[in-house]
Amino acid sequence: MAPLTYTLTQEYLRPEIVLSRLSESVDCQAQEIFVPCEILNPIDGEEFNAETEQEWFEIILEQERGGIRLQIPENATAEDRVAEITFTYEYAETMTLALVQKTVKEYEVINGIKWAVNNCGDPSSPLGSYYNWKERETACPDGWRPATSKEMEKLFYYGSAWTSHNGVSGRWYSGMNKYAENVPQIFLPAAGGCWFGEFREVGQCGYYWTDALFNSGDNASGYGVKDYAIQIGVGLSTRDNSRYSLRCVQDL
Repeated sequence: MAPLTYTLTQEYLRPEIVLSRLSESVDCQAQEIFVPCEILNPIDGEEFNAETEQEWFEIILEQERGGIRLQIPENATAEDRVAEITFTYEYAETMTLALVQKTVKEYEVINGIKWAVNNCGDPSSPLGSYYNWKERETACPDGWRPATSKEMEKLFYYGSAWTSHNGVSGRWYSGMNKYAENVPQIFLPAAGGCWFGEFREVGQCGYYWTDALFNSGDNASGYGVKDYAIQIGVGLSTRDNSRYSLRCVQDL
């Protein structure tokens, strides 16, 4: 009788490149950003690579941190700049990240955080959009968040005289740096607000959400942009039919 034979097999898991996002959009300013890159089922001794055919920015591999750092210079051209970054790893399927650098400025760094230069919402309107208390929690774009009460308090510390920008009344705010034309600043329009289902005071006052509640949650602590004072604390109704402006921030 012939001896019995056995074939032992082991199926190895193939490495996989995982990117937290497949596209990255930045504004025209010079900046550094970090893009995470995770390798599932890694092979001992192997490292990922990332490269591009474009030369207007630099890729720095940070293996221990688990990603790449992009050094992006200012875009002083009249057109958006685009690039593809290709990630490779032994035996893994190649992954591609689309990078776009726009020609517009989207934020100012004030008090150590990035402040969006426009109100959250409709990009075609200098007033942005309006949100109730629940909507404000998820209104900001990916990577951004609503400003906190403390952050708004610091932003409103110094501001300009009552003025007009893009045809809308309001003020420029420079945070803890005394206001001057050459310091980082953002314009907050007097976009009015909506309470009891009716929009009011557009061009006269702006009402901006924070994250602080009082009166058992019936009201939120907000900030008002008015002609007679730089910093005004206001109470904003958290009812669903009350909507106000929102300014988003991003941590450095």
